[in-house]
Amino acid sequence: MMLLAASALAPIAYAQPDASSTKPTATLQQMAAVPAASAATVEQRAAKLGTLAMLPADTEIFFSIPNLPGTADRLAQSAWGRLGLKPEDITTAWMDIFDYPREKATGSMDLRSLTISMGANSGKKVAQIMPLLMHAIQAKAQMDSIYIPNPGFSDPDFDKKTEEQQKAAYQQYIDEHCRQERAIMNPVIKEFLQSPLPTAFAIAELPDQAVAKITAGLAAMKEEFAQEISGMKQPYYEGEHAGILWRGVHYQGAEIAQYLQQTESSSNATGFVPCFRDNAAYLSKREAYLLFAIQGNKLLVSVCTDPAKEIKIAKTPQESILATNKVAFADPVLDKTPDILFFIDKSFSDALPSVLDRLDLSHGTLNQFKLMQAAPISGLMWQDKGIHLELAYGQDKSFDPARPLKLASMADLPSTILYTESINTKEAIDASLAEIGSYIQELAQSMALPAINTFWHGIETSAGGLDGDSALIIDNQGHLPAELMPGTDIEKLEVPRMAAYFGISNKATITAGWEEILKAYDSLKPMGLQIPDQFLPYCAMVQADLSDKQLVISASQTLNKQISETAANATGTLKGGAFVLRLAPVKSMLDKGAPMLQSMHFPIPIGEINMLDSLFDGIYGTITPSSKDTRIHLYIKEK
Repeated sequence: MMLLAASALAPIAYAQPDASSTKPTATLQQMAAVPAASAATVEQRAAKLGTLAMLPADTEIFFSIPNLPGTADRLAQSAWGRLGLKPEDITTAWMDIFDYPREKATGSMDLRSLTISMGANSGKKVAQIMPLLMHAIQAKAQMDSIYIPNPGFSDPDFDKKTEEQQKAAYQQYIDEHCRQERAIMNPVIKEFLQSPLPTAFAIAELPDQAVAKITAGLAAMKEEFAQEISGMKQPYYEGEHAGILWRGVHYQGAEIAQYLQQTESSSNATGFVPCFRDNAAYLSKREAYLLFAIQGNKLLVSVCTDPAKEIKIAKTPQESILATNKVAFADPVLDKTPDILFFIDKSFSDALPSVLDRLDLSHGTLNQFKLMQAAPISGLMWQDKGIHLELAYGQDKSFDPARPLKLASMADLPSTILYTESINTKEAIDASLAEIGSYIQELAQSMALPAINTFWHGIETSAGGLDGDSALIIDNQGHLPAELMPGTDIEKLEVPRMAAYFGISNKATITAGWEEILKAYDSLKPMGLQIPDQFLPYCAMVQADLSDKQLVISASQTLNKQISETAANATGTLKGGAFVLRLAPVKSMLDKGAPMLQSMHFPIPIGEINMLDSLFDGIYGTITPSSKDTRIHLYIKEK
């Protein structure tokens, strides 16, 4: 940050746009373009999306990797392969997730495809259990923060006690820890037992050898489950549903609750067992099935409460989800063969507002959620001269869909390392300020410094004069002041140069807020809350240019002028938001500065930067809002 702040630029000419036809703005335009309507046939979808053809039409949520070996091969043949990625690193990645020994990895264990789905009414159920997930995370954090002094370390007379007294002290220590854990987890377990269980269905396509092993294991399951474990008979289940034989476990809450009540002992004092025992009344009302089946080379897994009603498999692609518009979002890239795709039905978004108040979110975050209209949510990953990721959801009133970005052309300058810009609505700005303001108020209260609230109020006042357009530019044209290291040529070294841009709707409001900030800062100085003296020279280098239309801040008057003129003469059509991070300007800057930096024994990753620059152009992003939906597109572009 000191280098960025110190990058005062001696007057030089503007950097000129790249004459290449592959300008960053051209890439951004392609990413932001609305895909042409091209509805694929069911047969075309089935050829590319594999096991999605088994999902019934009423499926509300799915996540699918249709062809994992194909994805792995494409990655291995891309720039990632030249970085050392191998196909087997992808197809056996599940072994790391499930801690399966890597030495057992063979071609027979490669995962071919994976689809996880949830059936009818699952969208609403998933929304309803979101508070449970948050409460579980919070409970985990609370349990991790439990601190009870260990008597063996905290009691200076512990060694003088008898063995019985030491055991009693340790038991008291363990009991108190368990008591506090139970107090934290009991409400979460109760909420879990009262929450709806979405019907889940998974399909894993496997090699023949792996299928044979699993088939043998399922056949032996009945005999294994006939044996009692810890005095409890395992609830084996076997039945035919959707024309397939299923085997697995039938969890009956009433029997489990009865077993827990009968086996209460000190050995069960830790973990979740006491919490389930404490909530036996709720546990006894629940039941669930975990079932497995084999169909051809596919392992099928079902989690449900009523197999006869909830296990559904489409008999033909025409009866499946592929015949609905739930997969239409993938049609424009079917020719590229999607690597990953997912879909969440609108019923999830419809149900979300009713549970937001239970999520313990701040007022600002709640308002941000409310700016997004209910709609289906979909996501895609595909490869085309790099990796593309796209997320689509409902209309997002955080972004202004009408006004074009003003500084996008600066991404085309060969010196630009980073360009990011977005045009937000007043509602979005207010929601963000409310979110930050809640933390500022807590800070001011905890420090007993009302002046912090005054300082923040000045920022809020200034924000009221913004029009929502904001941008950040970093290029490689900065220079350090000679005074930083006298007797060297440090001023010749090129370093990153940063500038911030804000569109203005009311200059007077900006000025009034700034005056309030300065007054608050002056009142904080006597308390030692001020900018350290060693940073003051760098602060003095900052140039802020405020006009009726814009505020530009950087360490270079030249850069400020260039940004102001670019904004005033903008002709681009990109809207919403855009992001560009390019490697070539970084490489150029390091190449020029390498001899000086190396003479100063400053470590620089020249080799790594050169390799990455030879493979990748950079990272691009767009946010494209419309009256119907919002699309976020991320692109890791290869050369």
